[in-house]
Amino acid sequence: MHIVEITLENNYGYQDFFVEGLKRHSEFFKISPQEQRPGFFPTKCTPHSFTLAALDENEKLMGVVSFQLLMEDRKKLAHKGELIRMYVSSENKGKNIGTILIEQLIERVKTQLPDIEQINLNVATRNETAKKLYTKLGFEHFGTERNAIKFEGKYIDDDYMSLHIKR
Repeated sequence: MHIVEITLENNYGYQDFFVEGLKRHSEFFKISPQEQRPGFFPTKCTPHSFTLAALDENEKLMGVVSFQLLMEDRKKLAHKGELIRMYVSSENKGKNIGTILIEQLIERVKTQLPDIEQINLNVATRNETAKKLYTKLGFEHFGTERNAIKFEGKYIDDDYMSLHIKR
């Protein structure tokens, strides 16, 4: 396995891979597979944002994660960014791929984006596996949005977490 930055032009089938995640775990994402626009790429045309991917020896996607600045055009928020669109395929669970992707994301933010002081994320309150991973990597819970998602007639809360990389 190796970690690479992927782009819209060189994305190793990101669209199909991520739609698979949306289908398998619909209750944990804020968009449905049908709402994923064809050709959409999360960090396209966004300076200081990036998407990392774990690839197997055959260059097949195993997991992805993206980072974006939080409201890039607002100076008062320029110290924050967001971890978004984290997904590891079901067949690759338990291989530490999520840990490696997030560690590399954090390291890249620290070394290449020196103005970023904290990384925020949100995660479905019921997604215990993801919350455990984020907590292990130093993210701390700072709030809960009740009824953040309405999926198949049921409400799902979102937990907000933050990692302070500079204090």
